[in-house]
Amino acid sequence: MGERKATLLCSYRLEPYQFFRDTKGHKNKTVWIVVGVAGGAVLLAIALLLWWWLLAKRPSAIDSFNKITANWQGKTIALFLDYDGTLVPKVDNPDEAYMSSEARERLEEAIKEIKGASIEHKKFGISVHYRCVEEEEQELVKKLAKQTIKGFSELTVTKGDKVVEVRPKAEFNKGFAVKYILEQLARKNNWDSSQVVAIFIGDDKTDEDAFKVLWKRVGGLGILVNKKRKWTKASYSLEDPAQVQKFLQMLLNWKKKAEAEV
Repeated sequence: MGERKATLLCSYRLEPYQFFRDTKGHKNKTVWIVVGVAGGAVLLAIALLLWWWLLAKRPSAIDSFNKITANWQGKTIALFLDYDGTLVPKVDNPDEAYMSSEARERLEEAIKEIKGASIEHKKFGISVHYRCVEEEEQELVKKLAKQTIKGFSELTVTKGDKVVEVRPKAEFNKGFAVKYILEQLARKNNWDSSQVVAIFIGDDKTDEDAFKVLWKRVGGLGILVNKKRKWTKASYSLEDPAQVQKFLQMLLNWKKKAEAEV
């Protein structure tokens, strides 16, 4: 009987230890699994960040000028330029063009109470600028623009750099315009498209439509004007309008020299 009690007592005392030992091992495995997953996620995030950092950076069009123009001899250059932010620094209040529409009258009414907001009238659409609007009210401007055109099924809203653009729902953007102009020039002048170099220089999201067209085109060159790294279909970059002016002067000098050597 005494041995039986001793055996039971020993068993009772060992079982909690055994349970603790097994549980501890299980916890260790769990910890290692968690650490492994977290470590893998961190490495993946670093790899993606590095990938983005490398791809988002476009080489300077000035530093790469000789490489860019290496095979341009004898070719026609078609140059497309954005204006605000490209040829000149961005301005707070762009000049208004003249346009009349019901969608215009409603937007003006909707944003007139928001200090700093302004409307730029264009031939085929309108732009609502909010660069001078207080930061806490900028989202309100975008929201009002979308709400105002809800009754106009033919219109669509796109966002740019501190601007909301309202335009017809049609396949008409800067990319479409570049493609159309190049086709018309080639037809009118009987140009071989392979002998035409098309350059588009711009700084805004709306210029990406043109960059995409030229990205796919042999002899196409998109140049983004921006100091920051960002995803773009442009092949090269310039930092500001001053560098744009420098690049254009280099291009002019190169063209004069190339023509003189013919």
